[in-house]
Amino acid sequence: MGAAAFAMLAVTLMPVSAQLANAGPAKGDAKAAPKGGKGGGKGKGGPQAGPTPHIGTVAINQPDFGGPGMWNVPYITNMSTSITAGGLETCEQFQNGAGGTTPSCAPFNAKGKEVFAARRKTDSATDPEGFCLPPGVPRMMYTPYPMKMIQEANAVTFVFEGGAHIWRQIPIAPRGFLSHPPLASINPTYLGDSFGWYEGDTLVIDSVGFNTRTWLDFAGHPHGEQLHVVERFTRLDTLTLEHIATIEDPEFYTQPWTVRITTGYQPQGKILEYICQENESDSRHLLEDLKKRGIDPSKIP
Repeated sequence: MGAAAFAMLAVTLMPVSAQLANAGPAKGDAKAAPKGGKGGGKGKGGPQAGPTPHIGTVAINQPDFGGPGMWNVPYITNMSTSITAGGLETCEQFQNGAGGTTPSCAPFNAKGKEVFAARRKTDSATDPEGFCLPPGVPRMMYTPYPMKMIQEANAVTFVFEGGAHIWRQIPIAPRGFLSHPPLASINPTYLGDSFGWYEGDTLVIDSVGFNTRTWLDFAGHPHGEQLHVVERFTRLDTLTLEHIATIEDPEFYTQPWTVRITTGYQPQGKILEYICQENESDSRHLLEDLKKRGIDPSKIP
């Protein structure tokens, strides 16, 4: 094998994270696209998305979700507008307290509709995330602060800059090797009890055991302790992460429903220090406004 062919093979086998780390600057001020395969131009807008090598992380034989930068999580305030399955054909409109309406395409039962309507009438003033509490799952992927995915042979750890600056550590094994304990025996938490497995280039995470101290999104879609979330993470190309979440909770919804979003990668980005504590003083103004309108915040579901 000639030297040129050997060099090409070495790049092809290199994980995406290593290719991004080794990418050098292009001519001029623009950054070169990540090396790998035939993708990557010298676009003036920064790195260009290229195909993700199918080989994944060679050392542990997994798809590669890493790199030197960070995933720039989008701000999704109303997840129901991104439903791909299980939603209503015609979205319902819910009156906001400050005027106007908010649509929801979620398949509410009577209780779910009542709770969502109450939260819209108060303009999400009692949203737990507004008090610096953890967003929960899948809302961690709808809160606009960067995150990183750190992969090991038997675990994946998500590190979040915001959303109460917490992390998720997910044990990984072949499908069928791990399972949840009986739901009644799980101590409910913000992030629940989770485990995962790989399906080709997709990371699948199954989670149950949630407490009731989070909302699914800023709009106010509710959930209870019966919430079951299945997430699917797929790196569509070097700079794009697809996140698909299926929500199942018979306490508030008539059937499971699925939401799809995408997250962009910033090869030069870094997770920064971010502080948000539960005793922050800004949200009290929202509660004072409710009281002026004759609404008791403690009565909002």
